[in-house]
Amino acid sequence: MVLKNIFILIGIIVFLTLFYRLFLYKDRSINRFIAYFKQDRRYKFYIGYPLDTPEEWVEIKELDGEHVVTVEDNNIPLRRIRAFIVAYPNGEILDNKNLFPPLPPDIHIVRTSEEAIEDLITLNDLEEGRQYIAITYSKSISHPKDRNYYTTFLKNISNESIRVIKFGGYFKKNKSWKLGNFTKNFFTSEQFRNWYGLYEHEWIKPGQSVFDPNNWGGRPVIWAYFCETESGKQFIAGEILN
Repeated sequence: MVLKNIFILIGIIVFLTLFYRLFLYKDRSINRFIAYFKQDRRYKFYIGYPLDTPEEWVEIKELDGEHVVTVEDNNIPLRRIRAFIVAYPNGEILDNKNLFPPLPPDIHIVRTSEEAIEDLITLNDLEEGRQYIAITYSKSISHPKDRNYYTTFLKNISNESIRVIKFGGYFKKNKSWKLGNFTKNFFTSEQFRNWYGLYEHEWIKPGQSVFDPNNWGGRPVIWAYFCETESGKQFIAGEILN
């Protein structure tokens, strides 16, 4: 009888554990929040507090199983989070849920230009860049079921260090491709370093690969990077994502 009761108790624990996990992970926003922690990037994390009626932002320092730990060492269950911010080291918001003011210090949405910059490229403009940079795409970790999110890799296949001066997504327009960043302008070298994991480093070394695990935009698109080698050679690297 005692052994039977033990098996019943184990069954109840297993059932409750599976139910809890299913309930928690139905919320795709929490799945994304977890995925960002696992990307091994220098992201900044915040959650809205108090949990049920958030009025301020509390910084999170780590993920611990099915809890997050605040900088004050308080454990918060993931399933109770109603609002969150994930930001790059430069303070730009990467993702959020139920955003509300005031934002944490130095945290801001990606700024846009008042007037749109118009720029066109052709496939011929990208030929020279293939001697220096290899560009590939793969599935997004944070949005695995959304084909408009993807990981973009750049590998320096030259024998010189290379830096990205500006970059953007280009969309088909007749026989050319037109710049279509939501900011109405090129993305900057600072944004490249933050999004692609270079941070304080400006140059991509020979043989080095960098990547943005949270790139997004409609398809087909050309992600084009305006680059410069250490010797001063300038070129555009880009590839189509269909």
